[in-house]
Amino acid sequence: MYSKKLPFFIAVTGLLTAVGNAMPKKEISLVQSSTGSDPNNGTAGGKKGVSGAGINVVIGTFVSRINTLRFEGGAFTNLSHVNSTGKKPEFVKPSADGKFLFTTNMVNDYDGKKSGSVSSLSITPSGEMAVISTVAVPIRPVALDISPDGKNLIVATFEGATAVYIPVGEGGKLDEKSVQLITYKGQGGSISSIFDAKFDSDGDVAFFTDRDADSVYVHKFDKKGKKLVEKPFIVKLPKGSGPRNVAVAGEKEVDLYINCEKTNKIFHARLTESGEGFEAKEAKEFPSLPSGKSDPMIFGGEIAVTKDGKFVYSSNRQTDEKKPLEDNTMVVYSRDPKTGELEKTPKFFPLGGSSPRHFSFSPDADQSKVIVAFQLSNGVSIFSRDSKDGSLKVEGTTSIKRATSAFFFPMGGEPGKTKEIKQSSSAKSGENKGHDQKVEKKSSEKKSAKISGSEQGLGGDAEP
Repeated sequence: MYSKKLPFFIAVTGLLTAVGNAMPKKEISLVQSSTGSDPNNGTAGGKKGVSGAGINVVIGTFVSRINTLRFEGGAFTNLSHVNSTGKKPEFVKPSADGKFLFTTNMVNDYDGKKSGSVSSLSITPSGEMAVISTVAVPIRPVALDISPDGKNLIVATFEGATAVYIPVGEGGKLDEKSVQLITYKGQGGSISSIFDAKFDSDGDVAFFTDRDADSVYVHKFDKKGKKLVEKPFIVKLPKGSGPRNVAVAGEKEVDLYINCEKTNKIFHARLTESGEGFEAKEAKEFPSLPSGKSDPMIFGGEIAVTKDGKFVYSSNRQTDEKKPLEDNTMVVYSRDPKTGELEKTPKFFPLGGSSPRHFSFSPDADQSKVIVAFQLSNGVSIFSRDSKDGSLKVEGTTSIKRATSAFFFPMGGEPGKTKEIKQSSSAKSGENKGHDQKVEKKSSEKKSAKISGSEQGLGGDAEP
């Protein structure tokens, strides 16, 4: 069996709950469960997505450029790009209605000061972007999330050790005067490195991972006061776990799935609101790598739950480019939508690119496609996803220099007179090695433009 409750955890659950609801300190500890049997090593396959329907994507990078592309019939078409949001627009996410983008600028020297920044942009159905507003935040903002109603933005700052809340006004403008900062100091001498920021499905609760303090901070959102409740409920993981990202599912009972990059484990905790705090009902640990696999250079990437609640996906990043490309995988766990329980044995799918830092699902009902950003092999790939068994099959790959985040934006729009990026044979076979790809000039264009992500020798990238 991969995971089971330990008797010790069952015995202390009530104690942890009591601590979690006490004021002002709110904290629970996740006691890891034992693991054992071999997982199934899955192979890519399954039902293909709707390949004939075009869909737009937006890509964040470490090289000052935000890209929008259209994917249709297995080919990528360049729509537009901007270079005006800073040197490292690392995490770019669309609003739910697809009208706005929000991006981090993951630097420590914005506008001549020791800070990073966050920007909002407008985006059209054809992928054209324009900056609306920019706000300074603590250094190295690494992730953000926008509430479902598009009115509230939360940001995680890695070196700033701070959770940031920014109201979003009419027309997507960030309210610079109402920025809220919550800075963490770690515990027991540990430092804080806030890596992820996620809202729950209603935008009522915000979650922030602290990679170096082995914690997840849970803040209720005060909608009347338009701010985060300052004192968090703390989900404490075993020392040395290194929680990177968190996926959130459920409403009355909230399931957290936390990928820990220092131990290559996935933690599952179920929280239930109780008065001013939360109760913790379950805490379990699952492997993110195949049984027997151990490599200090493999780290977790993104983690997400499908909206039907049936699967949890988490990417594994091999950060040593001299090691096999096959180390870069997607682990897929089947999930019971009612209980939040994960299956005992996961499936693994090789992704064909180096260091899959981020991925996301398409917005259609079946979430029939997955887009993956490969930081070290400088590219993005789109996979079809079988909604019945969770399997993945590559549909197309293109080069994007130092790609760090990738989202579909839920709107139509024709690509117009743009440039088609041809797939190479290696792209069609699922490989993604950051090669230059041929750009074909259409008859309506005066000249072609080359979009290349090829820049080898990026191993050992210092970015988190």
